[in-house]
Amino acid sequence: MAGAIGRYMTTMLVTRPEPDAQSSVLKLAALGIDAFAAPVMVRQTLDSNVPPPEGFSTMVLTSANGVRAG
Repeated sequence: MAGAIGRYMTTMLVTRPEPDAQSSVLKLAALGIDAFAAPVMVRQTLDSNVPPPEGFSTMVLTSANGVRAG
């Protein structure tokens, strides 16, 4: 049976890359929402040349996957 949001029956499609997709499915299940993972992208770490942090007063991180790759 699909999870109920208000009076509607709902099943969520989670399209995030793994491992985040399964994490989201589990969080939704804890809220009583049926969900299944169908990732539409694959996270891939690329070689990069990041400058050393010295001299920077602020750093903005826009993605958990970016932090994991760093």
